Amino acid sequence: MTKKRPILVSILMIIIGIILLILNIDNYEFNNKKEINTKKSIITIQKKLESNFKVGNYTIKNPKIIKDPYNNSPLTALILFKTRNKVSPKITIKGKDTLTTYTNTFKKEKEHYIPVYGLYPNKENKVTIEYNDLGKKIKKVLT
Repeated sequence: MTKKRPILVSILMIIIGIILLILNIDNYEFNNKKEINTKKSIITIQKKLESNFKVGNYTIKNPKIIKDPYNNSPLTALILFKTRNKVSPKITIKGKDTLTTYTNTFKKEKEHYIPVYGLYPNKENKVTIEYNDLGKKIKKVLT
């Protein structure tokens, strides 16, 4: 019977050791939990930015110009304005030559959201918006 006692004591010590190890691991995980930093989704950020894209009472004479409207492309802009009648604005973004000059005509609307792409860094860019309103040619040059 004396040989069985050391084996039982050894088994008991192993079981106690395993229990203490498990408790220590649980305690370690509990004490070392960190708060997770969450980031806003790109859709949430986009919706917040677009909440500022309101035409309001801006006109072609005094358009709202938002440079880098999505905060990820500094050589872009968004031009917003209203017209009394539905008109089809044409934008021309002057490039270095005729091959790099961009022109686009937009569909007829009263509220206009004109995207501007292809601006040059550290340079005065020339953007022209023009349209016909009841036979009258309207032209606005922005720099």
